[in-house]
Amino acid sequence: MSANKPVWHLPAHELKSIVRSHLAQTRSETEIRRWFDPLDFTVRSQPFTLVIGFPHAFFHDPFIAAFQTDFEQAVADTLGSATALRYACPQPGGSTTAQHVSLVAPRKHTPPTNGSDSYTFENFLTNKKNYFPYASAREAIAAPGKKYNPLVLSGGSGTGKTHLLKAMAQAFRDRFPEQKILYFTVDDLHTFYKEAGGDMARSSLIASHLLLIDDLQSLQLYNYLQTELLLIFNAQYEQSGQLAFACRGKLPECGFLEPTLLSRLEWGLMVHLKTPDLELRVQYLHTANQKKRLGLSRRHILLLGQHFKDFRYLQGVITKLCAYKELISPELNDEALFQIIGSLDSSKPTAVSPEHIFTIVATHFGITYQDLRGARRLRSIVFARQIAMALCRSELGLSYPQIGRLFGGRDHTTVMHGIKKVQKLQKINHETNTLFNTLKHQCHSLAEQHP
Repeated sequence: MSANKPVWHLPAHELKSIVRSHLAQTRSETEIRRWFDPLDFTVRSQPFTLVIGFPHAFFHDPFIAAFQTDFEQAVADTLGSATALRYACPQPGGSTTAQHVSLVAPRKHTPPTNGSDSYTFENFLTNKKNYFPYASAREAIAAPGKKYNPLVLSGGSGTGKTHLLKAMAQAFRDRFPEQKILYFTVDDLHTFYKEAGGDMARSSLIASHLLLIDDLQSLQLYNYLQTELLLIFNAQYEQSGQLAFACRGKLPECGFLEPTLLSRLEWGLMVHLKTPDLELRVQYLHTANQKKRLGLSRRHILLLGQHFKDFRYLQGVITKLCAYKELISPELNDEALFQIIGSLDSSKPTAVSPEHIFTIVATHFGITYQDLRGARRLRSIVFARQIAMALCRSELGLSYPQIGRLFGGRDHTTVMHGIKKVQKLQKINHETNTLFNTLKHQCHSLAEQHP
């Protein structure tokens, strides 16, 4: 089809059929089914723009690596070289990131970082207690791949680890707009590997200039990713790519990491973010009060800062205050403030993690972390392992396959058998039931002390 024909009057499904037929001349049917058929075509006519929707967020990067060049050439050949493309990439949470590409002069693609413009260094609240992690993240981006590589951020929930990772992405993008940035949580990374395939996913990560991986503690659910990260780490390090990781809990204390991977991570700089103190919490509330015009008095701000210890709870407070002023009354009195405070459960226990369970069970039975995950069949170790599995089921809500991955890749039927055995013993044996509840309580206590 020549470029001067009014292709924009054709339905999107016909345009897709035209491009598909052209691609069939150069690409196999298998490749077309994998990379082309899942695409969604939408036409916008003023000016003529073809919007290409990806089926999910993790389709973008392997598509760019494996299929983009031939796809855009086929569009230019069939629909005209003046056609503009816009790639629409869905993000976790339902939002969409769009990228505009002109086929006359294609620009280099930067994969979406899944970040937000609000996550910047300028918006990160600091004082003496958390300035070092903040300064370290800024310095890593000032000299990427040369200083503090890798950078590992650790800390409890709501301490700002994710904010700093995404701030690094924003700052890097501002300095190097044409270079490739990738940000994943470990769960997202697992999905990426399953969707794209190991070779394609590995190549994509190695090709990035800045690789950011969040929630590193979730590696214990996907043991194969430790091997993958080791390969990627070695390749990235040789080509001076910047790596940064965030983990709940200090890495040297995480018994699930393979020694070789832990050693690589220790090559760089490890910094720990502490729970925000009263000064930071008040600073956060004061900033939100001004920005959102909440009308909080100094006394109100201090009261909220003393009552809520976690930034995530404070975010919930701000959201509720905004809703109150918008929907109920523009004036916020003491009575309304106390009602809002009372409706928010600030005493909710800190979430128990697999690390807490392994630590408590191993300590109680006098065994090691590796004993719980390993293959030793001593009766005392098997029982301890089954107790730990049952705790993971009751306190974390994990599926049997997920628990199996935590315990050295055990089959889900083995996990199910062990958990049901503990549950049965709890019903008929008072000592087992008491032990289980005691260990559960200790796990929650440990989570409170070391979130």
